[in-house]
Amino acid sequence: MKKLLIAITLLLFSTVAFAQAVGQGHVEYKWRGLYSEVNLAMGKVVSKDYNDVSFKEYSASFGFYTRKECGFGIGASYLHDANGGYTQLPFYVELRSHFLMYRLTPFTALQVGYTFPLGESSGGPNAITIDKGGAYFAVNLGLMVALSHQTAVDVYAGYQMLNLAKVTFKEHGKDIRYDPVLMHVVRVGVGLNF
Repeated sequence: MKKLLIAITLLLFSTVAFAQAVGQGHVEYKWRGLYSEVNLAMGKVVSKDYNDVSFKEYSASFGFYTRKECGFGIGASYLHDANGGYTQLPFYVELRSHFLMYRLTPFTALQVGYTFPLGESSGGPNAITIDKGGAYFAVNLGLMVALSHQTAVDVYAGYQMLNLAKVTFKEHGKDIRYDPVLMHVVRVGVGLNF
């Protein structure tokens, strides 16, 4: 996680230097019409009982910029944890806002949806399995750098909430409890807009 934060910080500083060297006002990302985005993020659960869980997230969004400042879309993510027990597939609607009309602009993204379990288990005698999904919420704050009129790169940090309706916990191969689980996740990521 520390290596990822260092890599994203270096990427952020290099994109700022690149944007200043070329001149911010000369290249703008398209601000109207259809957009699509792919992301790679790393997340760490900060909830007290689940702080040993971390996620790799792969996501894709498709939407429409209605005006220069905002757009809306739909998307899906694949959240994978190393043990497999909390692997899930969230679907969401997204609202994006941009604050400047330059090559380098801050942005926010708000996502609200529902997450579906994939039926994977962490395995072993103390397995964890998601039986029923639940509410999904995420907010990201970051910087977008336009590489051309059609392509841009995002670097962001954010918060994610996963409210899972039913999770099975096993001990020594026997189901011991079925609980709802609320996870708070801090994440960082990078994305490509086109």
